[in-house]
Amino acid sequence: MLSLNTQAGEYLSYVSDELSKLTVQELASHTSGIRNYSTCMCLPIWEFYSNDEYKTVEASMSMFNNDALLFEPSTDFSYSPYNYTLLSGVMEGAAKKDFLSFMQDEVFEPIGLRQTIPGHREVRMYHHGGSAAGAIAMLILLPEYNVSVAVTTNRSGQSSELFSVAYRMAELLILERDKH
Repeated sequence: MLSLNTQAGEYLSYVSDELSKLTVQELASHTSGIRNYSTCMCLPIWEFYSNDEYKTVEASMSMFNNDALLFEPSTDFSYSPYNYTLLSGVMEGAAKKDFLSFMQDEVFEPIGLRQTIPGHREVRMYHHGGSAAGAIAMLILLPEYNVSVAVTTNRSGQSSELFSVAYRMAELLILERDKH
């Protein structure tokens, strides 16, 4: 069973020494010091435009496993989706099953989310969210539907609300497009 103080290394042998000491609380609260997406000297040039698909959480860790932390864990905040990549690996280790199966069996099914299923998305979707002092922004690109949605809000809103608004707007645009 996981607790907020569980360290990643308790369940994952494939993480670097530095990442192995990070706790569930630090990962979930973005206080781990793990960096966000960044530029790389590779193709695609911008890491956050990468469409690489990873078959396992372990494989996806190659993006940041050996990078230095931005700060001492629990001393600052820096948003990074890589926190949740590592957290999903910890959950896999604790559950002794892959993350998507765990989510289906232990979350979606028990609470009756019959339309929510893990799996491969047939529509290519690019999104990027970010925050800066006083604002949160979200950009979603759906090239197959020729749809893009950009939404910003002031800091009084929740970022989860922004995701919901942006995805709902994209859904409405696609439905409207399909009428014509």
